[in-house]
Amino acid sequence: MYFDITYFDEKYEPQSIQLICDKCGEYIEVNYDNEYISRAQSEYCFVTDGSKIICKCGNECQNGLIEPKKNQKIVYTQQTSPILNKPKCPTCSSTNVQKIGTGERMASVAMLGMFSKKINKSFKCKNCGYT
Repeated sequence: MYFDITYFDEKYEPQSIQLICDKCGEYIEVNYDNEYISRAQSEYCFVTDGSKIICKCGNECQNGLIEPKKNQKIVYTQQTSPILNKPKCPTCSSTNVQKIGTGERMASVAMLGMFSKKINKSFKCKNCGYT
């Protein structure tokens, strides 16, 4: 069997893994909290000593390391996707935003004083210029 995906929760705790049977190609989903899986990462998992996972076709996965098939692209779940944690512009919904640095904010306040537009702002949109 080959490793396919690990599903994580919002705290990056593994919830379940998905394996692919190397004989029939069937996807097998195993909950992380059962006795079969001792450790799961984004790219591999370990089957607990003395345990085995059995596919519907009868193919068995013995204990030990399960890695992805060679040249297999690792697919990350939503929780590990960097785009989800990136802020977006409330005006144009673009994720092409830049954090306003402390130095830039201080320079603006020094030049414009209380009239500075950057006093209570954190990000600036690179598309529409909204702060």
